[in-house]
Amino acid sequence: MKKMKRGKRIAIVDKTLCNPEKCGYICIKMCPMNRIGKECIVQGEDGKIKIEDEICSGCGICVKKCPFSAIKIVNLLEERGILIHQYGKNAFRLYNLPLPKKGICGFVGKNGLGKSTAIKILSGKIKPNFGCLDGKGIEERMESLPVQLRQYFSQLSEKTISYKVQNIEALRNFDVDVEKALKQMVEGNEDKLMSLFRLERIKKRKLKHLSGGELQRVAIALAYGKNADIYFIDEMTNYLDIEERLRIANIIKDIKQIKDIKQGDVIVVEHDLSILDYLSDYVYVFYGEENAYGCVSSVKQVRTGINEYLDGFLKEENLRFREEAIRFAHFAESENAKETFFSYPSFKKSYDGFMLNVEEGDVRKGEVVGIVGKNALGKTTFVKVLAGVEQGDDGRRISEGLVISYKPQYLSYDDGDVVVEKLFNQGIDNEIKERCFLKLDLTGIRKRKIKELSGGELQRVAIALALSKKADLYLLDEPTAFLDVEQRLNLCSLLHQVFIGTDKSAFVVDHDILFINAVSSRIIMFSGEEGRNGKASKPMKKSEGMNAFLKMLDITMRVDKKTKRPRINKKGSVKDKEQREIGRYYEFF
Repeated sequence: MKKMKRGKRIAIVDKTLCNPEKCGYICIKMCPMNRIGKECIVQGEDGKIKIEDEICSGCGICVKKCPFSAIKIVNLLEERGILIHQYGKNAFRLYNLPLPKKGICGFVGKNGLGKSTAIKILSGKIKPNFGCLDGKGIEERMESLPVQLRQYFSQLSEKTISYKVQNIEALRNFDVDVEKALKQMVEGNEDKLMSLFRLERIKKRKLKHLSGGELQRVAIALAYGKNADIYFIDEMTNYLDIEERLRIANIIKDIKQIKDIKQGDVIVVEHDLSILDYLSDYVYVFYGEENAYGCVSSVKQVRTGINEYLDGFLKEENLRFREEAIRFAHFAESENAKETFFSYPSFKKSYDGFMLNVEEGDVRKGEVVGIVGKNALGKTTFVKVLAGVEQGDDGRRISEGLVISYKPQYLSYDDGDVVVEKLFNQGIDNEIKERCFLKLDLTGIRKRKIKELSGGELQRVAIALALSKKADLYLLDEPTAFLDVEQRLNLCSLLHQVFIGTDKSAFVVDHDILFINAVSSRIIMFSGEEGRNGKASKPMKKSEGMNAFLKMLDITMRVDKKTKRPRINKKGSVKDKEQREIGRYYEFF
């Protein structure tokens, strides 16, 4: 079996960025190994370059000289595991495979490390090639696999698979309504599913007309409703509010709610760390180099696995995969005891069938105010009024005289051909811009066109653009959407750097409890009846606001003693009962 070797190099070429017509194969000309007569970088049959890993010296000259950032060379001090699949020459490869067992398995790790690839292999959507790119030798390598892996692959054809896709937008291509989609795909369980996932009100609406949150609930219902041996749930929280995330997590935890359904194994890929922690029975950690290679750890207990991921050190493997541990710094109200920077009056905003009432409030210099609440209660409307995009019913401009930087919930740019770097032109703080590019890992996509970006890349660009603008007040609406675990944690750190100790202020709307707790010094809570009326509280102390919000959600949270990360208590646990008895739903310090 092909295993990784000490000192191995991995060469990755992004064929979508490689542009020999414009660069004249500068990498081939400048490669030191080519210059001494060895064919390290050569022209491939498609006209793009290809690099021989075994010949490459790892000097990095080609990486620096490439004007399109198309080359990545990974110099590995040590690799561990079995090569399971490689997408092609100079393409991503996955080492090791996480094997499901009874219960709910969570995958922990940032994007681009093979979590979705692992799911596709485990579900039979991809047949692993074990690094045999020419197709020869696959059977021999299959025979040399460890016993458990061989057994899994030999029994896979006998298993019934249910798969909740990551890209739910593909469902819009089916010209059916919700009720018909359920009847066609879930074997007679549609009535139970309609109730469980609150789809009754939209059952006659076509999939292509649903909101993101509605489509997400349909996608989960379609996967959940099948009678399967293994359930794969790939990113279930995008577009969902905190209450929906928790409610659906509880549904998945008890997958036998539907009559006659078998107790199947469940594998979940999720970037909301508090939800993944709450939902999983055990986890695998994914580490490696983004879009180059991914490696899967041994199976770990939930708390241990997540803490080792945050530490950047896998104890059992004796392997460090990140230089620094991630620790949770928290904004405290005492850190933001500066004078009030901006006050806003109470106001109302009404639409046909909906009314928002906002209590008066303020924001202090150097403060981030977190905004929490269910969907359809007016959080985005509140931010739009502050931004001047909309006005309250009295017609006043709330933030008159202030320079506002606003990152909306839904992102779009008129000119899809514009290069990322050209967005950052006027009124930009270059020091903050470079800090954003570093923390949000945007350096490699500076030359990419906007239309070529993924959802997560576009989100990071929008955040960087908003924070880099010279403004008085910053408004960020759902900045963690489409970001992976590590990107969310890096964003926490970035917001601390940008705001704490400065005269800048911000309001942040988000549904990730861990993120909101980490970045906020005070909390605004939205309550009301979804889609009909909403009420925004005045900014409250974080302890008061989080306590009220968690009580409304009927959950308690504690802090992990080692990493200081918030954790949701299992309902009915000793800790949960203790906190409920004293009315302390939020207990972090």
